[in-house]
Amino acid sequence: MKVRTLPGAQTPPMKFSKGDKVDFLNETGGGTVLGYTVTMKVRLLSDDGFVNECEEDALVKKTRQQLYNMHLRHFPKDKGAHNTNTKTNIKSPSTVDLHIESLLETTLGLSNHEILRIQLSHFKQKMENAIESGAESITFIHGVGEGVLKFELTQRLQQYENITWENASMKKYGEGATKVVFQNRNR
Repeated sequence: MKVRTLPGAQTPPMKFSKGDKVDFLNETGGGTVLGYTVTMKVRLLSDDGFVNECEEDALVKKTRQQLYNMHLRHFPKDKGAHNTNTKTNIKSPSTVDLHIESLLETTLGLSNHEILRIQLSHFKQKMENAIESGAESITFIHGVGEGVLKFELTQRLQQYENITWENASMKKYGEGATKVVFQNRNR
């Protein structure tokens, strides 16, 4: 919808843009901005699925950190077999899925850069856990896509000592997985 203004008339500045995540100022909950009405009320899809109209002053935009925290959930336990270190009895996942859909409830409001940062953070956490637990190997499922995540994983793997990596089993994972093997483990 195009808004027309009379020559010389100024349109009031709009506080929110379509897609902005907002919270209600004096109520619990929030939603996603859909746009403005002709009467300059904010139309939003509330978190509970209803379309509402309200004044700008009744809303506050969520910060990047709030969005990040909202999207992160406790990472689920990774599926698949586990290697167990008998010394510490710590389980380390042998397969970790880095697809963003397995890490987050939703990616709304996150840029590609922020998504990649979350995936790499999860990779680092699982890699460190595998090292600490004495795992023999770990496989990271990254998918094929445009190869950005695989490239970034390779860059980070080069910083570790006493490891090798290779494409994981094509039969089991297709082309989108990397297997990391830890060298010089006392067995």
